[in-house]
Amino acid sequence: MKPSHRKDVIIARIIFGCICLALVGIITGLIVFFASRGKSTAKDSQQTESTEDAGNVPIVPNLDDTQPTEPDDSQSDDSQTQNGSDNNGTSSEDKKYEITDSVRLREQPNTDAQILTVCYPGEPVKVISQEDGWSKVEYEGQVGYVISDCIGEAE
Repeated sequence: MKPSHRKDVIIARIIFGCICLALVGIITGLIVFFASRGKSTAKDSQQTESTEDAGNVPIVPNLDDTQPTEPDDSQSDDSQTQNGSDNNGTSSEDKKYEITDSVRLREQPNTDAQILTVCYPGEPVKVISQEDGWSKVEYEGQVGYVISDCIGEAE
């Protein structure tokens, strides 16, 4: 083999080696890029999901609905009638009520019903009616049901 051909073979091998190293670098870069993009996409989707949830129902850990209890003996059935009037002739609409404990506002008066939102202590509510330990209320423009034990008269 001519010495000039040996040089050509050596140069060709060097070029081939450089091309292989460049390809390995590109492939490694793509793997790193897509792996990091996948992690940020997962974080973005979790943030989007929590943002969507925040618009509908706040996530409150360890917030259990209590089972409705029987009304106290201090509250007589005569004190409230179906039309919302008490013995003094004042309407329940005239009284101001507020949430006393964190409670879920639900579509129906049972713990299996869909949650509309969460009501927080100190927030004002309009009581529409009360029955079987549940109160139908208007809270921040939404009408739903909460457990009556979590509502009290505002001071």
